[in-house]
Amino acid sequence: MLLLYFVDFGHYAYGRVRLNASLVDHLRPVGVAARVAWDTYPVLLCLLGLALLASAYFWIVRGAARHTRSASWALKELMPQSELWEVLPPHQTGQNTLEQILRFQSRFDVSARAA
Repeated sequence: MLLLYFVDFGHYAYGRVRLNASLVDHLRPVGVAARVAWDTYPVLLCLLGLALLASAYFWIVRGAARHTRSASWALKELMPQSELWEVLPPHQTGQNTLEQILRFQSRFDVSARAA
């Protein structure tokens, strides 16, 4: 998709017309079309820009995936050991919700007074 944006940008810069289906007619003699593109457009610069944008995209996606995996690992490791997750235990019903929340809040009140 990004390649099509680059081609559209170059096509508009050359002919002041957005890319449309008439581009296929110009690509018939491939050798001539390649020579015209090489002589008219900064092909190497466009390919370098495309490679840099793709690299940046993959670097961002990899970092986000790594962060997601580490966060899920931390939740898996820490959640069973935490007392803070007892607000909604499996045995809680709609009838004892307020009681559970008040008991949970009282833990913070006691620890705040102790500090």
